[in-house]
Amino acid sequence: MSIHELTPISQMSSELQSLTLQTVERTQTNFADWMKNTVVQANDKIIQADHNLRALAVGDTDNLHHVMISIEKAKTSFNLVVQIRNKVLEAYNDMMKMQI
Repeated sequence: MSIHELTPISQMSSELQSLTLQTVERTQTNFADWMKNTVVQANDKIIQADHNLRALAVGDTDNLHHVMISIEKAKTSFNLVVQIRNKVLEAYNDMMKMQI
């Protein structure tokens, strides 16, 4: 059994700080880009649901289950985008009401 020397706290702190900064730089994304991607994904789901519904209406598919699932996914994605927009507007309005 060997005994290892303890690492000084200051050295551990600097290592942890550099690791944290690297992680933040790697995962940091712009909110506008994230929101744009979310809106595009929601729009794609809405388009896919519309396509599936049209295919069901003209008789190209008989899988009602698949069509209903795609419609609910599109509805959920759209509701998510609307709720995010509402929260952003609410935060903006709260900031505008603040006195400097």
